[in-house]
Amino acid sequence: GVVLGCGQCLLAPFGSVTQSIGREQLLLVPGCTDAPATVLAFSKSKSSLLAVGKADSTVAVFSISIQVSSGVHLQQKVVISFALWGLKPTDTGCVSCLEWCPRSDAVAVGYSSRGMAVWSANGTRMMCTLPVLCEPEAKDGELLGRGTHALKWSNDGYSLLAVP
Repeated sequence: GVVLGCGQCLLAPFGSVTQSIGREQLLLVPGCTDAPATVLAFSKSKSSLLAVGKADSTVAVFSISIQVSSGVHLQQKVVISFALWGLKPTDTGCVSCLEWCPRSDAVAVGYSSRGMAVWSANGTRMMCTLPVLCEPEAKDGELLGRGTHALKWSNDGYSLLAVP
């Protein structure tokens, strides 16, 4: 999968290096017209999930199914958002990085301007570096107060490295 410059996401099947991919085999990920996509991540387990981070600080989670007769199908499971906590996209910035935990039951989300959070695959916020009473600007010493550039889970899924 790839995020195009226009903010659309395109998926293509994997095959032989010498095999050409026809236009009919490409799949445009739905839901990227309201807010451009910024990053995407595939789960590493058999659950076959795709997370698409967007410029409006939301993350759309899709389940992926592959059928021999009709190809790849996506079904949106949930949209992850801080809206329930009263935060706006300007509070965190766009989604800058995504990383599924090894069991694919949680996804870590880094934001370009401020903070990171871990969400369950069905949209429950599990942890967050943003303060409970979030001010418009990060205070000195706030964890990841200038954004998150990369995230990486340990192999066992119990530790998460965040690069500011």
